[in-house]
Amino acid sequence: MDEKKNLKYGFFLGCVAPNRYPMIESSIRAVFEHLNAEIVELEGASCCPAPGVFRAFHIPTWLVIAARNITLAEELGIDIVTGCNGCYGTLRDAWIELEEKPELKKMVNEHLAKVGRQYKGSIEPKHVVQVLFQDMGIEYLRGFIKHKFKDLK
Repeated sequence: MDEKKNLKYGFFLGCVAPNRYPMIESSIRAVFEHLNAEIVELEGASCCPAPGVFRAFHIPTWLVIAARNITLAEELGIDIVTGCNGCYGTLRDAWIELEEKPELKKMVNEHLAKVGRQYKGSIEPKHVVQVLFQDMGIEYLRGFIKHKFKDLK
């Protein structure tokens, strides 16, 4: 991996991890710091919203809330990363829907305009594992290994 590559991400906590699993949040923060990756707080972020709740009842509301969260990272010009599988599913699915269906993107932006926001689709929602494997890569991570388990079977 190119050492000069910018490893900076908007950290999307969601609502479950900080309240029920704070160790996940603290682990991600510690690992990213150790790997020289910067995570930036997404001030004003809300629930993702949970895919099994809003999406099941009203897809437009689900899309607008998810897009609003994505715009927080877009404003910073950095990809959004989460360690929550539910949040990842919501943000990723909304991102794909909005990129594949211009009419939904238009509808979402009409709602977001009311709060001074615009969804552009300029960043990619990512899961922590995706960042570790795809953005950083095995070779980059190999440089941080302290204890090798060569004889482990």
